[in-house]
Amino acid sequence: MKNERLRAASVSCIYIVLMRSLLRLIIPMFNTSGAVPDVVFTGSISVITLLPPIMLFRLKYKNDAGKTEKKGLLYTAALSVSAFMVCIGVNMLISRFGSYTYSIPPYDIPFAVLCMAVIPAVLEEMLFRDSLICVGMLISSLLFGLVHSGAAGAVFAFLCGTVLFIVRICTGSLAASITVHLLNNLTALAFSFFEISIGGLYALLMAAAGISGMFLLLFRNKNSLSGRLFFRMDAPEPFFISFLILAALMMLA
Repeated sequence: MKNERLRAASVSCIYIVLMRSLLRLIIPMFNTSGAVPDVVFTGSISVITLLPPIMLFRLKYKNDAGKTEKKGLLYTAALSVSAFMVCIGVNMLISRFGSYTYSIPPYDIPFAVLCMAVIPAVLEEMLFRDSLICVGMLISSLLFGLVHSGAAGAVFAFLCGTVLFIVRICTGSLAASITVHLLNNLTALAFSFFEISIGGLYALLMAAAGISGMFLLLFRNKNSLSGRLFFRMDAPEPFFISFLILAALMMLA
């Protein structure tokens, strides 16, 4: 029974990776004139690849999603702010090893906010931090990382996914993890558009301050993560192994 959830999660991620690759090849063929902003297609890809797995898990495993105890507003806000600091600090550090810049014309900014910040934040949290709670923090974050492109993007997504999973579990609020994810996306877009750069030392200090804040808050709430960190497989799962191999091959391609 446990492996059934992991199998469904692995198949979902195989679908996401393959469908994203296919759509990125096909969509430009229908937009040769450039009439539709590229960021609109980015949002469309997110909807097409993420919504079916979300619906699958909500229909088949609806009793497993979101069973967490909600915490008070002050605790939720404090943990969310700390998590946001970690995500931005780590993002700025890892961006030195991989490009996160986007060329966005000013008139496309509203589309970019919706398609590159709002839609991914909402759908990715609904899938990886709600539907996939059942596979534990490590596997959920690993799957989240590997559906992203490039080594630097995968590492950042894994680390950020771990932080967001902690926020989701320890606050009991999907809205909190969506908010942190959304703020991270909006900040990354703003930094790219206005060509803002944070020095490595400041990024490191920001991440360290956020980690310290999270540790202090988690010390008071350490039982929330009990049983949520790891997923014990009944037996080796072929689809999970297949996804790991596929993700590694696509990253090397």
